[in-house]
Amino acid sequence: MTFAIEWAGPVSACDVCQRPLADEPGFGDAEVPGTGGSWGLLCLACCAAAGVRWGWGAGQQYERQEGGGWTLRRGLC
Repeated sequence: MTFAIEWAGPVSACDVCQRPLADEPGFGDAEVPGTGGSWGLLCLACCAAAGVRWGWGAGQQYERQEGGGWTLRRGLC
């Protein structure tokens, strides 16, 4: 049996560069660089620049779906 994990909350802008996430192909739910452990939503460019690792307790990557919504792609376990 397979199932998809969907992002349930709203997305606004990257917590690092303020780029609108609605215009992006995906985003990361990860630790925000330089905050000492605070998590936030980051565009994929900021995730790459910060060296975000995908995995449980590290970061989760979500991908925009046709017709709306966001599905978990990497980082569950």
